[in-house]
Amino acid sequence: MKVKKILVGYDFSNQAQAALERACHLARLFSAHLHVVHVVPSALLHISNYLELNQSLEKRLGETVEKAAHFEKAVKWKSVVLEGVAHHVLTKQAVKEKADLIVVASHNHGVWERLLLGSVAEKLLRHSPCSVLLHRGREVQGFKKILAPVDLSKVSSASVKTAAQWAKTFSAELLIAYAIDLRTYIPLSEFNFGIDMGKELDILSGVEGNRFDAFVAKMKKSISTLSQIEFRAEVLTGAVSQALVECAHKEHHDLILLAAHNESLGKFFLGSVADSVARYAPCSVLLLKDKK
Repeated sequence: MKVKKILVGYDFSNQAQAALERACHLARLFSAHLHVVHVVPSALLHISNYLELNQSLEKRLGETVEKAAHFEKAVKWKSVVLEGVAHHVLTKQAVKEKADLIVVASHNHGVWERLLLGSVAEKLLRHSPCSVLLHRGREVQGFKKILAPVDLSKVSSASVKTAAQWAKTFSAELLIAYAIDLRTYIPLSEFNFGIDMGKELDILSGVEGNRFDAFVAKMKKSISTLSQIEFRAEVLTGAVSQALVECAHKEHHDLILLAAHNESLGKFFLGSVADSVARYAPCSVLLLKDKK
């Protein structure tokens, strides 16, 4: 994943400030250009002093970005105030600026965060033309522990490569996790009467474990970066999104890196797993998407 242009959605909140500082740090590390956007609701166009308000916001935004970028030397940036619906504007700007990554803030856990994810962040995750980093937490300088869920597909192979690159860049530990919900493999119906379900699930667990081992072995051969970082691989069991979130809690990960794709399990990841992980993860979430 090449990151040469980073787009930041900024709303002057404390969380957005942390996301901006994170984006500035990433911009320095990847030698990327930074484009910061504040979106004003279209309804404000009709107020009498809108032009004065817009000029004030542009000045305040520019001063804010300049101050944040000052701590990350050599970061090239620009800022703009635009009108419209936030996710529409950010998506269009990402296309216009040919952004490789959009960075937006997650607000505090609770009802408001879920509303935010439903109206802005979730739509960005689904419709963004590039990868999206949903920033959560106060740490803005680096990542220490990265969780990379996989589904053994070619797309998740690419996500492991990116995760390894980021782990090397940040000197972070990497956990490659294969989460499987064994309950979905055998329908618990009257047709299973008399079957030793525990034994069947053990067999399935072994089969999936072997598939994962083969996947990891292949990754070791094809991704040289894995030999240069500290990483481990683990099978998680249970409802996929819940297993991933619980793992992130238990292992104190500060970044979950998910792959998105349109075929096979892509809709599954985007529809349920990525959405749930973005809502309930205790850390930042990076959704990798092929740039359109």
